[in-house]
Amino acid sequence: MVRVLVKRIIKTVSKLLFPPKCIFCASILNIQAEIGVCKKCHRSLAYIGNKLYYINKFSYKDLTPCKYFNRIFCVFEYSGYVRESIVRYKFFGKAHYYKTFAALLASKIKSIAQQHEFDMIMSVPLHKQKEKKRGYNQAYLISKELSKIMQLPEESNFLIRTKNTPSQSLLHKDERHNNIKNAFKVTDVDNVQGKKILLIDDVLTTGSTLNECSRVLKEAGADKVDIAVIAVAFAFKL
Repeated sequence: MVRVLVKRIIKTVSKLLFPPKCIFCASILNIQAEIGVCKKCHRSLAYIGNKLYYINKFSYKDLTPCKYFNRIFCVFEYSGYVRESIVRYKFFGKAHYYKTFAALLASKIKSIAQQHEFDMIMSVPLHKQKEKKRGYNQAYLISKELSKIMQLPEESNFLIRTKNTPSQSLLHKDERHNNIKNAFKVTDVDNVQGKKILLIDDVLTTGSTLNECSRVLKEAGADKVDIAVIAVAFAFKL
């Protein structure tokens, strides 16, 4: 009891000294804020809307034809403050953003799907060398927090990256498929077979990476692979 009280006091003092800020515009939030988004950003950000997008409804102009994952859950368009925030999260050490991203993604998924539609959650893996350089896997941090919120097992250890490929963001869309081909491996086929998997990443651009992960999971026997991302970086039409 005393330990819990001390933790609460430390947390409160910490927030008073270092007040929480909106992860998008950096404005200071109330110390009681549970999610790092200010009211102004909540009203003005480029939310996708409360819909579920099936892959066969997308315009394929800027999207690699994705044959392996089933559904896409996404919160934002990859533009403006959202893009800037994700760039800071991935490349400038703002690892603590993961809690807000996970909360936003959980809200979107719960508004559309039921918990029983998934058996497990996992993230797109980084190669060990790249993760060591960055200090964390941004997709895994979101996946781990999301698993707590949704009360589903987090099983990112079932999927690994075996090739340290060049960053997809540095390549032309036509080069991305070949770059990522055969870069992933399922480590526990028995526990993937017949499962409904929710696969997490931060951004969907051409879909090549998520498609390749989904292919490997499906070929290992997964029944269904849905993907969930914070933002999509292409124009699409229903």
